Amino acid sequence: MQTCYHGGLMGRRVDNQILPPTITKTRPVWHRNAQRVYVFTAYHKAVCYAVGRPLMLGREEVGKVYRVQPNGPLTVDPEDDSTPPDAFYCESARVLEVISPSVEDVMQVDGPSLADFIGNPTWTTSWQGEFYLLSLLVRYAIHANEPPAKALALFAEARAKQT
Repeated sequence: MQTCYHGGLMGRRVDNQILPPTITKTRPVWHRNAQRVYVFTAYHKAVCYAVGRPLMLGREEVGKVYRVQPNGPLTVDPEDDSTPPDAFYCESARVLEVISPSVEDVMQVDGPSLADFIGNPTWTTSWQGEFYLLSLLVRYAIHANEPPAKALALFAEARAKQT
C-alpha cells in the first residue's frame, strides 16, 4: 500500500483515529463529503489542507500533516484530476505519524488551492492574502523552531520571482 497523508488541525496523536465529520460533528471542508475521510498520496496536497483548514475555520493555529493508515476500502476521489490519481477517501484512518510542515513545505502550497478554503479566488492577489501568507510562514517557522528570518527570506524570494 502507498503512503497516505491527511492534513488538518493540530491535536491528533499516533494511533488516534481520524473519523468523518458526520461522526465528530465538526464542520466539513465545504466541497467535500462529510461522511468520508480524505487522504492523499501526494504530501504537498495534505500540506495544503493542514494550512487551509485552520484558515477556513478562522483559527490562528498551525495545522499538521498526518501519515495515516486508511481503514476500509480506499476509493479514488472523483473530483481528483491528477494523473495518476493522488486523492482518495476511506471510512476512517489511523494516525501513524504526526508531521509539522516546514516553512519550505508551506511555500509549496499554491495560492489558488489555499484561496479555495475561503471561497475567494482573488484573495491570493490581494495585500490581505500576501500579509496572511507572510504571517502564516512566520508562525510555521516559530512552530518548527526555525528562525522567523528564514520565513521572511523565503517570502521575499518568492515575491521577487513574481515581479
